[in-house]
Amino acid sequence: MPLQPYCVYVDVLVIGAGPAGLMLANTLGRLGVSVKIIDRRKPQEVYGRADGIQPGTIEVWNSYGLSERLLREGCHIYSFVNARYPFEVTVPIQVTEKILRDSAKEFGVRVDQPLIPKSLQIEDLSLRPSDYPISVCSLTKLLLYFPCSTSNNKEQSECKVYTKYLVGCDGGHSWVREMSGIKMNQKDEDNKSTVNWGVIDFTPEGNFPDVGIKNIIESHKHGVLGWIPHPDRKARLYIPLPPGYGENRLYTSEEFLASLQQIVDEVASRAIQVVYKLTQPSVVHPKYLLSIYPVRQQVAQRFSIDNRIFIAGDACHTHSPKAGQGANVSMRDSHNLGWKLAYVLKGWADLSLLSTYDEERRSIAEELITLNKDRFVTLVILVYEICVIPQALVHRLTVGERIPPCTIFRLNDWNPFNIQDLIPFDGSFKLLIFPGNIALQEPLLKLRDYVSQFEKSYPELYRKREKFLTILTIVKNPEVTIQLRTLPGALKHDSRVYSDVPLWNPLSCNTIYQEYGIDKPIAVLTRPDAHIAVITGVEGSGVQSVVDFLSCL
Repeated sequence: MPLQPYCVYVDVLVIGAGPAGLMLANTLGRLGVSVKIIDRRKPQEVYGRADGIQPGTIEVWNSYGLSERLLREGCHIYSFVNARYPFEVTVPIQVTEKILRDSAKEFGVRVDQPLIPKSLQIEDLSLRPSDYPISVCSLTKLLLYFPCSTSNNKEQSECKVYTKYLVGCDGGHSWVREMSGIKMNQKDEDNKSTVNWGVIDFTPEGNFPDVGIKNIIESHKHGVLGWIPHPDRKARLYIPLPPGYGENRLYTSEEFLASLQQIVDEVASRAIQVVYKLTQPSVVHPKYLLSIYPVRQQVAQRFSIDNRIFIAGDACHTHSPKAGQGANVSMRDSHNLGWKLAYVLKGWADLSLLSTYDEERRSIAEELITLNKDRFVTLVILVYEICVIPQALVHRLTVGERIPPCTIFRLNDWNPFNIQDLIPFDGSFKLLIFPGNIALQEPLLKLRDYVSQFEKSYPELYRKREKFLTILTIVKNPEVTIQLRTLPGALKHDSRVYSDVPLWNPLSCNTIYQEYGIDKPIAVLTRPDAHIAVITGVEGSGVQSVVDFLSCL
């Protein structure tokens, strides 16, 4: 007898447990949001070809405490970029997902699968944020859980989830996007149909000289081929296929491999004067090993419906593998959306904050497609257009970008820290105060006045919220001993006062003041995702700029 339907109420329902969905589950779980994530795949089933984590995304993973395992299990491809992590990390998609799944479990979030959504019901989306206007009914086949059961194969159980917010992270053929009526806009200027890429994972054998680095081989006839190293001395090869390849009939793996070999032979013989033979590996399942990767570069017309239903990752933008950015942009979609959902659910921000997700992320997706047309790339810096509050001029800090890495020293024990490690993803804004040399009277008086005004102006709503705002002070005193007692009372927390004394700095010979181009006292407000929101002077008008920004949430 079929099981009776059961109902669940959650703050956020995430459909799809790929990189975007799992990243969102981590973000929401860490911030104490009630979240359910479902996926149509069976447990252990692998889907997707994403294999590269870019330097900027490694920084994000580090803020979640996930980078150590990623760096240990992945293959490092140095790109000679100016970044904290001057390399990409390649790992199989199942490793990326395993790390994110394990992390989500620590916050009580587990993937419920296989669950196949079948219906979406939407009431008035303008209801209060505390209401549940969305319900999704999904099915699971019992025999996937109980293979020895004598039940009929068609027997299914039904789950109905009532949710305040729905997020579709369910890939390029997104069910959530289709059910919500969101259309995709194709971005290829020449309006070509889907481009097919051949993808092969294999163990290199032969005389190719650089199996451990990323190799890009350009061909006027065949386009750009990408060679990507993988862990355990394996590699992946991306090969653009002729137009229409595979559309009229299915190819056997032998025929497909022969087609790839022919292209590689033609390109390699001209580019490096060597014909490099591919060998089909035996240690990986052939279905994952050899595949056609159809790509149509497109971006959704919108990323949300009434700030209640959202799409993220491949559900709202699809890219060529040339940029190696698909999973990276997908996870950063979730990183951007997650804290905003948490703030609205906690009553810390107005529902309108969620509109900034579409504004910030859709432009990034469109820019990436433009970048994608030319070559394989490494993406480090991402900048949002955040606000219109006048900003103090700082030579090397930009409103909208993540706070750049730099080493500073804790005042109470002189231990070195990277400033990025002091602003982990914990859901709080960070106010970084750079008062200058407070051994001098004028900077010290300005700092005291700034803190006094801030304490008076800081909204009462946020003053009571634990972990809403963390204040760090970074002083400029390379030759003078500083005593904590000289600081204003609110800044005397001994673990949150730092100096730029250049005793030991493996990243740069410059101090943080030099690295950031700071030549006068400033304050920098960063959002929970570590992107800079406000840069102001340490003065009365600067206090008002910070307070105004927080009050507009």
